[in-house]
Formats: sequence, C-alpha cells, structure tokens
Amino acid sequence: MTTPLTEHLMAVRAWTRRQQAKSRQSRRKLAEPISDHSVVLVLDAETTTDPSQRLLFGSYQVYARPTFDNELSGPVAWRDYRLVEEGLFYGDDLPERDPQGWATLQDYCRKQPGLHLRSRAEFVKRVFYPLAYEARALVVGFNLPFDLSRPALQVGTARKRMAGGCSFMLSGDYSWPRARIKSLDSKRALLDFNAPKAVDETDTIPQRGAAPNPRFRFQGSFLDLRTLAFALTNASHSLKSAGQAFGVAQGKGETEQHGVITPGYIDYNRQDVRATWALYTKLRTEYERHPVDLPITKALSPAAIGKAYLRAMGITPPLEQHPNFPPAVLGRAMAAYYGGRAEARVRHLPVPVVYVDFLSMYPTVNALMENWRLLTAEQITVEDVTKEVQELVAHVTAHDLFRPALWRRLAVLVQVAPDGDILPARMRYGESNDWQIGVNPLTSQTPLWYTLADVVAAKLLTGKAPQVLHAQRLVPHGRQPGLQPLSLRGDMSVDPAQQDFFRQVVELRKQTTDLTQADFLKVLANAASYGIFAEMNPQEQPSGKTAAVDVWGVRHFSAEVHRLEQPGVWAFPPLAAFIAGGARLMLALLERSVTDLGGTYAFCDTDSLAIVATEHGGLVPCPGGTHADGGAPAVKALSWAEVQQLVDRFAALTPYDQAVVPGSILQLEDENYDTDTHERRQLYCLAISAKRYALYNLDAAGRPVLRKWSEHGLGHLLNPEGPSDQPSKRWIKQVWEYLLAPFHGQTPEPLPWADLPALSRFTVSTPTLLKYFEGWNEGQAYADQIKPFNFVVLAHAASLGPNRQTLIAPYETDPKKWLDLDWTDVRTQTRHQITTGESFGGTTRVRVKTYGDVVGLYRVHPETKFLGPEGEPCGRTTSGLLRRQPVLTQGIIHIGKEANRVEEVKVGLIQDPEAVYTFYVDAWDSIRRVLQADLSTAQAAQLVGRSERTIRNWRVGQTQPRGPSLVEVIQKVAAWIREQLAVSNPKVARWSDLEALAAWESRPG
Repeated sequence: MTTPLTEHLMAVRAWTRRQQAKSRQSRRKLAEPISDHSVVLVLDAETTTDPSQRLLFGSYQVYARPTFDNELSGPVAWRDYRLVEEGLFYGDDLPERDPQGWATLQDYCRKQPGLHLRSRAEFVKRVFYPLAYEARALVVGFNLPFDLSRPALQVGTARKRMAGGCSFMLSGDYSWPRARIKSLDSKRALLDFNAPKAVDETDTIPQRGAAPNPRFRFQGSFLDLRTLAFALTNASHSLKSAGQAFGVAQGKGETEQHGVITPGYIDYNRQDVRATWALYTKLRTEYERHPVDLPITKALSPAAIGKAYLRAMGITPPLEQHPNFPPAVLGRAMAAYYGGRAEARVRHLPVPVVYVDFLSMYPTVNALMENWRLLTAEQITVEDVTKEVQELVAHVTAHDLFRPALWRRLAVLVQVAPDGDILPARMRYGESNDWQIGVNPLTSQTPLWYTLADVVAAKLLTGKAPQVLHAQRLVPHGRQPGLQPLSLRGDMSVDPAQQDFFRQVVELRKQTTDLTQADFLKVLANAASYGIFAEMNPQEQPSGKTAAVDVWGVRHFSAEVHRLEQPGVWAFPPLAAFIAGGARLMLALLERSVTDLGGTYAFCDTDSLAIVATEHGGLVPCPGGTHADGGAPAVKALSWAEVQQLVDRFAALTPYDQAVVPGSILQLEDENYDTDTHERRQLYCLAISAKRYALYNLDAAGRPVLRKWSEHGLGHLLNPEGPSDQPSKRWIKQVWEYLLAPFHGQTPEPLPWADLPALSRFTVSTPTLLKYFEGWNEGQAYADQIKPFNFVVLAHAASLGPNRQTLIAPYETDPKKWLDLDWTDVRTQTRHQITTGESFGGTTRVRVKTYGDVVGLYRVHPETKFLGPEGEPCGRTTSGLLRRQPVLTQGIIHIGKEANRVEEVKVGLIQDPEAVYTFYVDAWDSIRRVLQADLSTAQAAQLVGRSERTIRNWRVGQTQPRGPSLVEVIQKVAAWIREQLAVSNPKVARWSDLEALAAWESRPG
C-alpha cells in the first residue's frame, strides 16, 4: 500500500554574517579576570518567603593571604589563606519592619566576639565595594546571581555585551559601578561591573605593578560555584550535593523554617558560607589540576574547559586558522546540520528488548572519520567530488560500511534532489509549534544539502541511491604549527601532533582505575568532540532595532533580524555536520543490520537502540508487524545470540587500540543484566514517543521492576511528594510504575499526589521575564517588588486555546500550601485563586492542571513524526509498529538556533514561534516577487490598499514601504499566501507571516 505524502514547511539552519559590522579596534579593552586572587569574599543571603524575596539578612566571610601585599611564588596552598573578617548584614528597613528579628541579630552578635553586624548600606559601602572593586577580590557564592541581586536598590536593563541581562544599583553613590548579571541558562550566568561614571587612574591599571592603560576597565571577578561544579562534572548540583561529590567535611546546614530570624536560622546561614568556602577550596584544587589558560571565572561549562584544552595544545580555532573559508560552504554545512536522532518505533506496547549503545558515539565517529586532521590542519581546501560521490552512493552497501577506510571519505557535503529518500527533515509534525527532526521519506522539488553520511544512510535504509547533484569534500593539508603535548588533569599525556585526541581520551579513560579521573575524561571527551563546533550565541538587538545580515544556506540572500547569532570561537559548521551525520549513519547501519535479520527496534535515542529480542527469539504479537503469529500481526524478536552477532560485527569499526579498548564499539548496556547476580535477564520496553520510554524487568509475579526510565516531559515539574528544596525524581518513577501496571494485568496504585496542581519552578532571570510582573510591581517600592532572580512557581489553566492562562505565585515547596497561594495571570496581571476541581462561573478560581492531568496527557503523547500501523496519523491511542511518514516540502525557511529562551518555552510562558526562533527571510524581496509574478497590478493594489502607481514603483524598486507601513503590507500579503496554500495543507493557517513568505518564495516552480 502506498502511503500518501503529507506536506510540511521545512526548516534548515543558516550561516549568517552581519552587514557592515562595526569595527572593534576602538573598543575599550576589558579586564581579564585575575586567576590568583589575594582576597576572597564569600557571601550568602536569606530572604523573606513572600513574593518579593527581599533581603532579610546574610552573612559573609573574607579570606586573604597572610602576605597580602607581597606576591608569592609558586602555587598557593589553601592553608596560606586565613579568615580575616566575618559578619552579618541585614536589610536597611529590618529594624522597623521586623523589630524582633533585628533584636535577635543584635543579641546573636553580642554573643559572638568579632562578628560584625552591618546594615545593607554599610556592607555595600564598607565591605563589598572596597573588596570586590577596589581590592579586586574574588566574590564567591553558590547561586551567586540570587545572592548578589538581594542587596540591590533598583534594577535596570544591561546594555552592550551584557544586553539581555540586568543592571543592579547597589549604592546611591554613583562613583561605584553597577553590578550586571546576564543569565545564559539555568546553570550559567555572566557577572561583571559596568564602568562607573567617575574613573580614577587606579581603575585603569590592568594588573598589580602594571602601568595605567586608559582603555582598560576592571570589571570584577565573580565565581558562582554552582556553575564551576557543573563545568567540572557536567552535572547539576545543589550546595549539598556538590559538597558531597567533592568531599566537603561539613557541608550545607539544615533549618526547620525559612524567613524567620532565629539563632538557629543564623547558624544555618553562617554554615552555608563556611560550606561555600570549603567547596570553593575543593573545586579550585580540582580546577588547578587542569593545565589550561582559562581563568576560573570563565569556566562556565564543560565545553569551556574542553575548548581551553584545545587551546593549550596549541590548536587554533578553525575560523581563526581559516579566516577566508567560503561562507557559502559554511551555509551549506549549516543547512546540512541536524541534531541527534530520537524516535519511538513500537508504541504503547510492551516488548522484550536488548538495550545496546555505542561507546562514546561522538569521539568514536570523530576517530573513524579522522576529523582530528581537519581540526588541526594548516589549510583546508574544498574540492568538487561530484562524480566520485555519485559512484559511491550508487554502489555502497551495508557491508562496505563495516570497513573503516570508507568512513575516512565521508567529510563531504552533498546537494541532493530528495525523492522519497529517508533523510533528516526539520518540520512541525502534528499539531505542535515545535520544530522536530524526523528521519523520513522526503520529497522536495528544492534541492537540499546533506552530509555524505546522511546520503549513504538513505541508501542503506531504502536500497535506492538519492540523486546527487553536487558534492564538495573538505580536504586537510599539513598540521598547524605550534602543536604541543599536554597532560590531561596533570598526569595523562596527549600529543596532538602525533595522536588523535578524540581516540586518545577514550583510551585513557579505559586505562585508568581512578574513578574521578575516568569521570573527567568522559566529560572532556564529550565536551570537546561535538557541541563546541555547532555553538551559536544569540544576541538580542535593542528594543525596536533590527540588523541587516547576509544569509547562506540553501541559497544566499539578505535579511533584517531582531536577533543576531554570534558563532562560538570554535564554531565550524562542516565539522559539526559531519559528526552529527556520522552518528546518524552509525544508527542507520545498526537499524539496517537488525532489519536484515528480520527484526525491528522499540526506540532509538542518539547513540542507543532497544532491539526487540528474547533469549531464543521468536514472534511477538504487534499491530503493524510484517510477520503473522496465529493469523495476528507480529514482529520478529531476534535471539540474544543474534544480537551478540551484531555487537561482534561492529568490532570491525573500532578505531581504538584493542589492547586498551577490547571488543566492539557496540555494547550491551548494564540494564540487560541482573543488578545483584550480573547474569543476563530479559529486559522489556514501553515507549510512548521520542525520549519517553521505560526499561524494566518482570519479577516472579509478573510485576514490572524499573531499570531505566525517561524524565523527559516531566522533569521540569516540582516534586509533589512533600516539602523539599532538593529535586526528587522518585515521583517520576512512580509515574512509570503507574503507567506500566495495566499492560501487565496489574491494578495500578493510585498516585497519592495526582490531585495536586502541577507546578514548575521558574527563575525570573531576564528583563523580558520581569515584564510579566509589571502589574504586580506597579506602585510598589523596589524592596517589595518581584525582582530579577526571584524564584516563582507556575501553574497552567486546564482549559485549552490561545488565551489559556499561565499563573504565577511565590515560590513554595510545600504541596499542602499550593492551592492557597496568591496567583496572578502573567498576561493580564489579574489576581486569582486556583482549584483542581470544577470551576464555576462567577468565581475567580481557575481550574489548573493537576499532576494527574499531566500524567494522563503524558501517557498518550503521540509520536507525530511517524504514522500508525495502518498508515494513519499517529494519535493518542495508536499502538504497535509505527511507519515512517512520507513528507513533501511545501517550502523552505532558514532559521536560527532552536534553544533560544528554552526555559520559557519549557514551562509554557512562550508559545509564539517567532519569539523562540530567528527566521531569516528577505521579506520585502519576497513581497516584490509576489507583486511581480503572482498578482496583476490591480489585484496587488486591492490586496494591500495602495494605488496602482505605488505598486508599479514597488515592482521596479523605486520606492518601498517602511516601518508600520511595511508591517501592514507583510501581514496582508502573508494572509493571501496562507489562503492559497491552505487548499493542500490546512496547517498553513498556523504559519507566521515570515513562514508564509519563506514558503511561497521557495515553493516548487
């Protein structure tokens, strides 16, 4: 049966460059953070528990070298630092607002000789600025943006390099600089001082002993230990968990109540500062084992450390080494760039599986493709290899892909004319506004660029060679001069001129018996092997402003955008595309190997596959299966022996020294073995959709025993089990136990918290988010307002539709109090009470989603990239073996990085695609083409409400509308386009104006 094509708008990434970019030569030189600080200021603040989270009190400690004024030679041991001052600070209005709390602080300090007690104003004037700015001390905290923002008097919007961040006034004395904080994501933020209005000569001295430099300004040294712990471990930590992970003897304290000043609460706060200092010494000791020239304040992620290691080996970033690399090729590589492949194939049906994954997928692919040669090349040329690639694609087989030599030929970008070829396609499947990557039979009358790895994968999966139009290979020449050996973490040597770094890191990890060392090598291998080459940093333009950019992708054009994309220093789209394409090819080769044996898989996720398999093989009843079991459709389960044969076959592709990394790059995961006896056990899988699956065994009574389960789609919600500042995922395990039980004849235990409102925690981390609270804050003193970096909770109205309410309330971890919080609609600023029962007319109570509602929707979340067993759209109740969905491009649009404002999207604050993605469209050129080719002069004049003379002038480029007039014309022409295209695709009605213009511009013919 032939499955009809479904039409979709397709999005591809683009390479952009700002037109007439301003010269950077005249810009003031910024300070490089001082890596060896003589003074360290550690602080922590406690706040009220009302919505304002205003400063209640805090504590601080100052540590300094005994030889403060003298330079010390050699590394500084932490015993060389001593505590020189400790104190408490409190909100300026505390004596009037909370006399009892004020009295408690006074009494406490009287009993603690040497413990200073300072008002907020005095702390800022006498401690913070003299140390953090004049003495250039390192300011340390855990979740420092929150603590640093508490003593502020007011907030504004940061500008220039900190645009999109907040600017805090800490003192009424304008000779002091403002503190600026720009949130990057939930784990990272940039922190600095802006330039004060009055600058003296001292401010212009770069380092102690250096001469003044009028172009220099010291901008502070701030270290958030939450970020540093993440950079070193690639894990999200609390102060408590970080202390445990790094062996802090006396970690975070405990308190029974927040927001009320008691001696015990003061003890708790002071212990947090002590724990913060102890954690700092542990983290810094670990960080200084890394021989990299990266100030500790700039270690914002594992990728930052990975990039520093590449620099330390003498490697020049690709676009610094090759500054004239053709932008057209960069654009083709961006258009060919797609992320990891994730999909559910057997849906809503438990099946027996063997769970396998590839060893260090991205480093392995890099080693196989010899991408280290590209990264370290002195020169790279781009060569036309169209005929060679046409020949290769026409004759390549799965057997050929098990020869490592073929992988070394895959550094090629290929333009194809897709005609039912199974290729990645970024589209809006189903009813979602999210762009998803599906690997489906694709037809497009617009030629598209892919990696050769993806084109070869298409041949493997269909047996048909895609039509290759053009092919360009990147060829490395020579080695960069200056490459030098380096010791990883101080005791493991790598020589970048003689060794492949990607291969060597994996081999070193397998050799070491030191668990800390092994964890570091795993983090380093992943951090430096992929993401840094695809890094794009969005930069918002000032409100109401746009920037002109050149755009390269499927084609070259110009566009006006509100958000620029600044490539990361190590960004190199060809390398990013080759790595991701190679990983997809590896999965495709495994899929083909499984299907050659008659088998299938339950799901795949980037580097793993759950192969339907039992110990002895056989048939498993499954709707849509191609086999028959007693007349019912079934799928074939491979035997464990057959899966082992696949594992063994992939040993031929190992790029590693077999004496160090023996065996195959395809591995059986631990979930296939008993946790106690380590003997093989039958594993089962239930998959709902991409990244929503559970793996489990069955006990003697046939009850599921979970081994691995997905948190995707649930992990952003608060723990409903009880009051806790620590995230607990036990409730997510309970969700999966609840979902699995009916499939195995069990009556699920009711979820005890199912009727609670489903809440997310959210941080007010940007000026944009702060605008949601303008109604709340209006007319209130700054201390009483909701401020940047406050925590809030969000609830979502149960009703559907574009006007569905999103409600916020003060942060509260106790589920018993959630219904009684004071809730505000973020869009209308109206106050509400909430309910989880029925909502009746005439009441301000809003019925919000419960955890039970969320679980109910989670259970039926469709796999929209695929079709059901009979070729029907995959819906909520679809069960069985899914089919790939044949798709036809109805147009091509170039977009920016998908992750913009991802936190706001996750909790449902943003639903407008144009607020999330940058759409690159030459709007006026597209409109002119419509006016010239698709409408008569009279029709165009009537459509846009202008005279025929004006239309004729627009057509020949003599004049064009601008400002609000241009917006009006765009809206009218886009509405006309949607009307034309909706005949064949009803989803066109959801397209934005820019999407409609892009689709019309790139439509067939």
